[in-house]
Amino acid sequence: MNQRGAVPVHAFTTAYSRVVRVLTTEAHVGPPHDPRAGEPPPPLKSFQAIWDTGASASVITQQVVEALGLKPIGMTQVRHVQGVAEAEQYLITLRLPSNVGIAALRVTKGILSAGADMLIGMDVIANGDFAVTNFAGQTKLSFRLPSCEHIDFVQSGPPKPKPYVAAAKVGRNDPCPCGSGRKYKHCHGL
Repeated sequence: MNQRGAVPVHAFTTAYSRVVRVLTTEAHVGPPHDPRAGEPPPPLKSFQAIWDTGASASVITQQVVEALGLKPIGMTQVRHVQGVAEAEQYLITLRLPSNVGIAALRVTKGILSAGADMLIGMDVIANGDFAVTNFAGQTKLSFRLPSCEHIDFVQSGPPKPKPYVAAAKVGRNDPCPCGSGRKYKHCHGL
């Protein structure tokens, strides 16, 4: 539960093996669902999603529309690099890793690059806490719903160095401090 105690907090972290320029996660998508109605959630299908803080709204491709048999709920004007266009809107259920999700999300149909079927925009990101770090040559994306606190790198300051604690002198025939149960000379004393 969050600090208000009313809504459970769901979060996930995706770790990439290197520093990446495109943030991607798996997204499970299905028809809209109202959990308050007491109905079971709809079956969801898995798609590749990219995260874009420069996009004000989330987008799905024609492939998602066809795979789920979605029907448009209306039209909207979208602004993009090529100008302004009309696009269909849909309602979907969105589940991200670790059951982070939204039951009725309004999305727009569009064309995406990089092999993605969905774009997660600020309409989703702004409802939670979002952080991207690139420490030690590895990118990590963390997201949680709902928002619980401010993350402030300035206020938290630089990471504190771990204090050096001198190890007690270990004799060759003493138990190894690693906890293996072996003598130091046969374990880490080699």
